[in-house]
Amino acid sequence: MAAEPSRILVVFGTRPEAIKLFPVVAALKVDPRFAPVVCVSAQHRGMLDQVLDIAGIVPEHDLDLMRPGQTLDGLTAALLTGLGGVMDAVRPARVIVQGDTATAMTGALAAYYRKLPVDHVEAGLRSGDIYQPWPEEVNRKIIGTMASLHFAPTTTAAAALILIVLVDHDLFKSIPLSERSGKIVYDTRGIWPEQPLANIAQAPLLKAVG
Repeated sequence: MAAEPSRILVVFGTRPEAIKLFPVVAALKVDPRFAPVVCVSAQHRGMLDQVLDIAGIVPEHDLDLMRPGQTLDGLTAALLTGLGGVMDAVRPARVIVQGDTATAMTGALAAYYRKLPVDHVEAGLRSGDIYQPWPEEVNRKIIGTMASLHFAPTTTAAAALILIVLVDHDLFKSIPLSERSGKIVYDTRGIWPEQPLANIAQAPLLKAVG
């Protein structure tokens, strides 16, 4: 009897996140090991919807949190409770976040509160200044302390993670230079809806999660 596919919650809320995670969602959908569930926060409503429409992604969960004049702390609170509610309903095996947005940071934190493993795409970016960029530099550092898998886009980013001892070297799944996860946006350019998915079906990201 075939094993049940692992339910993977993919969380994003902005256009850049959608562009970079679109190929991940597409690859998860064609892999029988996984059952992806997409949750969007709509942190950037209009710009996010542009990518969702072009990519043909229909989120299973849409928090629709964008409000006029929204404060960062108000957004963060709404994200944390909203994403937590989705995780309680979906009960995923893992949670995937990308980059350093408020959505990514609160998605990682909500997963941590539930002892769910977090996979961080485009991990290891660091400026060394907590106000440049603000608040993204702190967001990415917070995610880094909780992530179980760190997918660094470059060897520089990988070195930053190892240098600050955020991950044990044996746990760092994209160590071989030939198997770095790479800049995920390159995969996006290669598999827009009319393009074949074969070029990312064996991505290091999916090998690590599986």
